[in-house]
Amino acid sequence: YFVKTDCTGKFKVILSTDQKDFGGFNRCDTEYVYTAEKQADGSVGFLCYLPSRTANVFKKISEQ
Repeated sequence: YFVKTDCTGKFKVILSTDQKDFGGFNRCDTEYVYTAEKQADGSVGFLCYLPSRTANVFKKISEQ
């Protein structure tokens, strides 16, 4: 899934509804750092794995 952002930088998952604590299957890596970059079409964002019927909350952790 492509997540659009308003700026480039590094992002990390701070909450995933797929975590075992919430009854999920732990398929989303909460330690992975995503890098938002400008795409060829001018949009800014990053690709992430998002299983069906789950949600992730991301936090910006650094500028690029």
